[in-house]
Amino acid sequence: MLPPKWKSPISIWRIFLAAMLFSLLFILQEYIGFSYSPEADKPFPWTMALASTLPSFLLWPLFAPLIFRLSQAFMQGTRLSFSKISSHLIFSILVAFIHRVIATLLLFSVFLVVNGEWYGAWNNHTYSSIFVNILGSLLIFWILVGVFLAYDYYQKFREKQLELIRMENELNNAQLRALKMQLHPHFLFNTLHTISSLIDESTEDAQKMLSQIGFLLRSLLDQDQKQKISLKEEMKYIQSYLDIEQTRFRDRLKIEYDIEKETLQTQVPNLILQPLVENAIKHGFSKRTDCGKIKISGKRFNGQLELIVEDDGRGTRDTKLAFKNGGIGLKNVKNRLAQMYKENYKLELTSNRENGFTARILIPFEQQEKFTTNEKKETGNQ
Repeated sequence: MLPPKWKSPISIWRIFLAAMLFSLLFILQEYIGFSYSPEADKPFPWTMALASTLPSFLLWPLFAPLIFRLSQAFMQGTRLSFSKISSHLIFSILVAFIHRVIATLLLFSVFLVVNGEWYGAWNNHTYSSIFVNILGSLLIFWILVGVFLAYDYYQKFREKQLELIRMENELNNAQLRALKMQLHPHFLFNTLHTISSLIDESTEDAQKMLSQIGFLLRSLLDQDQKQKISLKEEMKYIQSYLDIEQTRFRDRLKIEYDIEKETLQTQVPNLILQPLVENAIKHGFSKRTDCGKIKISGKRFNGQLELIVEDDGRGTRDTKLAFKNGGIGLKNVKNRLAQMYKENYKLELTSNRENGFTARILIPFEQQEKFTTNEKKETGNQ
């Protein structure tokens, strides 16, 4: 077993297969050249072609750990000094020379077995050919160094990207937990206050609210740490949330849903609608003495999922102030959408004085790949 710092980022077997491929290509090139030579009428010397090519290429996988270690040492530090370059150049020439000596000895050995003459192969070797062969080995050496450095850089880049994704997921989880912490105290206080006032007036309504808030808390626990859920799950939570609010405000609050069936299994950020619905109640309805309406829509629009929360409240003349007046809720929605979808989303706010307020979200239409058997049955029955 080689120590970790000597292990090549590319497996030896892959280098071996690449060496086999290149050696076969060189043999094919020799065969094509032989076919057009004056000696084409003679049989092609396959044995000698293989002996002169295969050992040279198949030795490189054995040298791979050494070359990788040298390439790592070459890139250490931030500066490439003259001494570092010269020392690595000497090392590369030494490795190329050793490679060529071993390859030549193997070639001579094959020549001895085939022709019974050890030095016969030397007849075809001149000083210039020896120099060219060493130069070829040196070139392959530096090509391997470049491949190793590029692959190693790619691996480190990929690790950094995965680390950034992990950190982004942790940030999303932290924001989701913060949203739930923001929701629980305020919402629970209002709900429990309503329940306490309903106990004497209407025990049935009080029990209904207790049942609904129990479902809400179970939903939050079941969906803990989930960044995305189906729109169907999100709407179950929103419906329970609004049922409680309707019990609080009695007949003054009317809710309208317009959710297309094909969008039910679409993936949406967990609790993305709750802040918008809460703002619609807080700013568009709670201060009114007459009846009010909130409408929630979910449709497919130009290949994207369109989610709309609108009310018929007092509205505003300047929607830019909505992020400021809307508190943490709208900012949280915008930040989560930006982190999840980068530039591939829209959050639009439109309003007119005394003509309501509308929050519109456009996100990618991502169908839920896997869902439970119960969800399939419920979807089929709708």
